[in-house]
Amino acid sequence: MPTWRVPPGSAFHWREWDGDYVLYHEQSGDTHFLSAFAARAIECLGDEPLTEEALCQSLSADYSGNPDRTLPETMRALLVQLEELGLVEEMADRAAGPASTAQGQERA
Repeated sequence: MPTWRVPPGSAFHWREWDGDYVLYHEQSGDTHFLSAFAARAIECLGDEPLTEEALCQSLSADYSGNPDRTLPETMRALLVQLEELGLVEEMADRAAGPASTAQGQERA
């Protein structure tokens, strides 16, 4: 199963309003409007690389405590979309573990 992470050196600036998030990505200069679910996924991957399965387990515990059978497909689609935006990346043939590069993240 693929392992995902926030690209090394990524710097994000976050703002939250009523459960939705705005993320400014310094490297691209782009601002993104994100759901709480997408923001939490990025936050988890900024802490450490995770497999899709581990990320699903973490987010399932955060939101419902009950595994959703459609969550793996939803997560895969979200990760592909976030990868297209340059916010996360799939790691090639590496085991999940602590990130070797600190992620510059600021949350207000």
